[in-house]
Amino acid sequence: IFYSGDYDFYYVALVSDKNTYANGRCSELGVTYIPDYVFDGGYTRHVGSGGIPNAYTSRLDNCGARDVSDIDLDLEITWNGDASIDVNLDITNNEASTYNGHIHVYVTEIVSRWNTNNGQPYHCAMIGNYAFNENVDITAGDTSQHSTTWDGSQYGFSDLEEDNVLVVATIYDRNNNNYVDETTAESFTELWPDDLELEITGGVGTVSATLKNNGTSTESDINWNIQVEGGILGRIDVYTEGIVESLPAGEETVLQTDESIFGLGRITVSVNVNVGTKTKQGFVIGPFILL
Repeated sequence: IFYSGDYDFYYVALVSDKNTYANGRCSELGVTYIPDYVFDGGYTRHVGSGGIPNAYTSRLDNCGARDVSDIDLDLEITWNGDASIDVNLDITNNEASTYNGHIHVYVTEIVSRWNTNNGQPYHCAMIGNYAFNENVDITAGDTSQHSTTWDGSQYGFSDLEEDNVLVVATIYDRNNNNYVDETTAESFTELWPDDLELEITGGVGTVSATLKNNGTSTESDINWNIQVEGGILGRIDVYTEGIVESLPAGEETVLQTDESIFGLGRITVSVNVNVGTKTKQGFVIGPFILL
């Protein structure tokens, strides 16, 4: 849902058994069962992994439609090398009265070093401590400025890679149940190039993904993989990877699984392009793949 670009939001994965600070945030949010999806600081939530995608998209729509305080966040990050990041956050209160908020600025790995139970990496997983975790009180019309240097080596992440970092800033309204009023994020790489369009289709024995460059310049060195999993007793498990060395503007190419797929039951197809991931649910009947 995130990489589709259809919804304007950011998220952070709190891997509670790997990060004590993430575990602390889970406690604040009252997480009892896993997975637990908390939207806008607790405005709404969904427990469990069922109901994809409507259980999530409907909540995103509800959050996007609600009234919030008029707060602007301006986030800038600088990579210093050796897992050190300068983080600068300006918070502007456009309301007519003083705003009482709380800021969290998370440093996350876009593709996490930690895996889920099925062996796939988490995405946007919080690592180490917050860059900022503090109350702010901003008078009407004023801007509050915050600067710090976050050092990953302090938390055991000296091997952090620049192009795998996403910093997410969020401000919560202390006078409104600590619900989110504004969020922004910055990275040193594109999460999903705006000009790349991806369409996943089924077929007979194979899954295909058409990748189109809608931009004005050539995209180069596009790493990709397709994962097909599911079927009765989980017997379908097909993985294909490759690289598109060059995709000129206005052109498209077809990515395809290179192993015959045969079985029965529901499947999940995940297509990863660079760090972007798109998924689609489907059904297999013999060699026929319906998505």
